Amino acid sequence: MLAELVFWLSVSLLTLVYAAYPAFMSLLAGRPKVKHSGADLPHVTVVIAARNEEAVITPKLLSVIGQAYPEDLLDVVVVSDGSTDETAARAREVGGDRVRSVELQNPVGKAAAVNEAMKHATGSIVVLTDARQPLDSEAVRHLIENFSDPRIGAVSGDLRYDRSLESGMQRALHRYWDYEKRIRLGESRMHSVVGATGALWAIRRELWVDLPAGTLLDDVYAPMRIVLAGHRVVFDPRAWAHDKASEGDEHEFRRRVRTLTGNYQLLALLPDLLSPFRNPVWLQFALHKIGRLVSPLLLLGMLIGSGLATSPGYRTLFYLQVSFWLTILLISSSRTALRFARPVALPYAFAVTQAAAVVAFIYSVRGQWDVWGK
Repeated sequence: MLAELVFWLSVSLLTLVYAAYPAFMSLLAGRPKVKHSGADLPHVTVVIAARNEEAVITPKLLSVIGQAYPEDLLDVVVVSDGSTDETAARAREVGGDRVRSVELQNPVGKAAAVNEAMKHATGSIVVLTDARQPLDSEAVRHLIENFSDPRIGAVSGDLRYDRSLESGMQRALHRYWDYEKRIRLGESRMHSVVGATGALWAIRRELWVDLPAGTLLDDVYAPMRIVLAGHRVVFDPRAWAHDKASEGDEHEFRRRVRTLTGNYQLLALLPDLLSPFRNPVWLQFALHKIGRLVSPLLLLGMLIGSGLATSPGYRTLFYLQVSFWLTILLISSSRTALRFARPVALPYAFAVTQAAAVVAFIYSVRGQWDVWGK
């Protein structure tokens, strides 16, 4: 009886995290309802922290200073975090007085670099964006429109991939991002998203609090501090940055390990997120973030529960699970192109995420918080 209970409890929680909650958020999702107040446009500072990004910093800055926003109300701060290439020099060449290039002689990490950039920001609204992805020409204006609502403290933009040459695995990863965006839209309608898109988001400068040294997920830590302080954080897909197609499963695995490790770090930095009395989006945070951290444990509960149950039906489910994981392991270890095939790519991408969650847990137990690199 206990084995059956463990199995069905695990199945129920996994279904809630990966199916029921996303489905409910999708029902709520829709175009953001932005109220235009007609007030004067605010002064905006765009902040970019970069390390050894000479190959991309010029087109990125051109996309920023070319925004459909008044030139006298938009400036840029680029912090070169101990770059050993021409990142700082290239930044100085673009935009004239509108672009300020700050050079840090030694690498201090992204969190400290962003903190330094914020010291030089003069706009009442600060847009934070990565060095790699160019912005759509209307991105800043769309972000700023949301701040006409005084309850909103931060706004997340979108990331759009070039899908013209995507493979089966890239297609699966991009569909996962589509799935993720529907969740964020629904959360935004309810109250707030539980984190921003690191490639493009904006914050009221008065609400900024310096990031702790070594923070992995600045785009989750800062927005969640804002939510805990009583403000809203919304998602506006009209504001977007462009990125090339995902680099595949190995790159995605490293990225997800870093992200999930950052979620464990976030719990240590902001323990109030775990309190339903302090966190107004506690349920969303639990289902969106915590549920994914514990999903490997739930999958293990399914496996053990079905393996120990006495009914023949459960034994069949046990062998099906074993077969699935052995197949995934074989595909992964053989590096066969089969993992890119359409029927396999999505289950394989799911398995990659679960493996990343296990590695992230090990890192968190060791207190092995990674540092930001290129």
